[in-house]
Parts: sequence; C-alpha cells; structure tokens
Amino acid sequence: MYKKICYRCSQTSYSSTRIDNWYCPYCQLDLTSTKGAAVNHTLNVESIMSRLERQRGIKIYQNYQVR
Repeated sequence: MYKKICYRCSQTSYSSTRIDNWYCPYCQLDLTSTKGAAVNHTLNVESIMSRLERQRGIKIYQNYQVR
C-alpha cells in the first residue's frame, strides 16, 4: 500500500498501486506525478488488545455512572 500527501490541502491519501492515475480524494488534485511512500502495515497485537480493553473499561464505567 502507498500513501501520498496532497500539496494543496495537506491531506493523506492511500492506494494499493502506484501505476494508475492518482487524485486527492479531498480536493481532486492530480497527484500522479507526486512521489508516494510505501506504508508499513506491521501489526502489534499487544497494543491493539490493550487499547480494546481500555475502550471496554470506559464503556462499562459510562454505563454505571450516577445520573
């Protein structure tokens, strides 16, 4: 997967290929000639599970708040 940052609106866009025309999904600027960077998709399961547990805890706390 590749990403490019639009030089007009500064938003990041992603694509699975570098060979097609590439337009910014936010401002429609042609980014085909802009250099793209490969995206690292390394997953850290421990951090994902930790974050999920924190979110579950917040939801449980919100359900038991005194109103």
